[in-house]
Amino acid sequence: MSMIKCPECGHDVSTHAPSCPNCGCRIEHNLELCSFCGSYNIKQYKTCIKCGRSLNGDDDKVITFNAPETGVAEKPAASKQEENDNRKIQAAIAAQKVAEEEEAAALQAAAVANQMTETALAEEATEKDAEESAATENTASNNDFSSKEISFSAESNAATQETQAETPSQQPAEEPSTTVTDDEKPADTPSAETEDTTPTNTVAPETAASTQPAEKAEKAQPAAQPEQKPAEKAKDEQPEKPKKKSHAVAWICVSSLIIAGIVGFKVYSNYTAAKHEEEIYSQVIKNPCEANIKQYLDEFPNGAHRNKIYEMNQKLIKSKKDWQKIAESSSAEDFMQFIDTHPHDDLVPSAQAKIDSLAWMKASLNDTEDEYLRYLSTPAKYIGKQKHREEAESALNNINKKKVETADRSKVRSIFRKFFDAICNKDEATLKSTVAAPVKSFLNKPDATENDVVTFMRKVNTPDVSKLSYDMNGFIITKQFVEGKEECGYYTNFTLTQKKESSDRNKSGEKKFTVIARIDTNGKITEFNMKKVEQ
Repeated sequence: MSMIKCPECGHDVSTHAPSCPNCGCRIEHNLELCSFCGSYNIKQYKTCIKCGRSLNGDDDKVITFNAPETGVAEKPAASKQEENDNRKIQAAIAAQKVAEEEEAAALQAAAVANQMTETALAEEATEKDAEESAATENTASNNDFSSKEISFSAESNAATQETQAETPSQQPAEEPSTTVTDDEKPADTPSAETEDTTPTNTVAPETAASTQPAEKAEKAQPAAQPEQKPAEKAKDEQPEKPKKKSHAVAWICVSSLIIAGIVGFKVYSNYTAAKHEEEIYSQVIKNPCEANIKQYLDEFPNGAHRNKIYEMNQKLIKSKKDWQKIAESSSAEDFMQFIDTHPHDDLVPSAQAKIDSLAWMKASLNDTEDEYLRYLSTPAKYIGKQKHREEAESALNNINKKKVETADRSKVRSIFRKFFDAICNKDEATLKSTVAAPVKSFLNKPDATENDVVTFMRKVNTPDVSKLSYDMNGFIITKQFVEGKEECGYYTNFTLTQKKESSDRNKSGEKKFTVIARIDTNGKITEFNMKKVEQ
């Protein structure tokens, strides 16, 4: 059993584990060893995820990136762009190998540091053992020296006792005394408190002379005991052997710092790399455009989300093909369908610009209220920021201003009814009040005067005409505004039917005319032209 990196997510996992505890990928009996680099791969893989070599035994064939069989078609290898991507992925794999070598070197350095630490600890233990053995030898030598001093003191005391025993025989005999002095009392002599009740010891001179040296010898014997104090003092005053300064503690501290630094740097590097990968992946999910997908594949060719990113890349390739099909189209619906199919593609702004241009062209050519409203109501999803919005709103306002209401129609009809009634009634004053002075165009005559209008009335009402009437039908009226004025004029055309009864039968009957006329802001006729309709 050995620990490996999960081929799917890179998590540490045993080769005998049923599945990866991190991503759930099946591991046991589902691994295949790459004969080129020695890394483990899932059996369904066609190429090694580490070195890119083929797993079917064809070592000369190198495929830089093959996704696991997830139902996605393999990436075509014909375009130069894909070859560049393959080179970048190979460079990323080489960089990963270098990182692995650096990691192995760091682990080797940690092992060397541990070995140095163990060596230093062994040296320190050896030095402690040597110091303890030296201290034991010093203690033994001091004990020997003390025992020798004690034996020498005993011999000296014995010689002194013999000398003192021989001295009384050579000196003249003193008068015997029956009283024993305090200095000559034996050790078991009672104290002074019992002196009155205890009888005085009286001995013979010979006995006193013989017992005195023995008592002195007994007193001298305990005196030999204090002779041990100089040896003990010498032992206490003997200077301690200076300990050797060892660098073991320093080596331990340095080694610990090195190991901690290597481990901390590795942990921090892995943390920052994983965090950066998640940030780039989140950016791709929010906006799966070509730049974001390319950034992820360049930086993390073996990342944890490479399969999903690969699928996104395939969709991006398909969107480019779809765009090439409709790039020259003149139908806004084609570009709308492209946006519906690829809502996050980089070409969406271009499609929106196309839709905006085509919709505005149609609205401006037709110049109708419905077309301008259709342009302004196009959803922002398809048209984005409308470049011609202000122009469309201005044109729509002008149309609304020019829109003729019922009151406008009544006003125009009343002006022309007054004009034609004046002609029929031969009322020159009323006729003059209905026209401007001068009339810009009257029956195709420019700058006509009021007299020209009266002349027309007289020409129509000849003496042989007994009855004359006019009927107006089919008014088409358009408002006309003058800059700086709230009042408006009117441009109109309508059908005029003239009915005349005359004593001359050739002049009697009906005639139809098409009238084109203009009325200024003061309600005066400024243009009046008629064209006979042939029956």
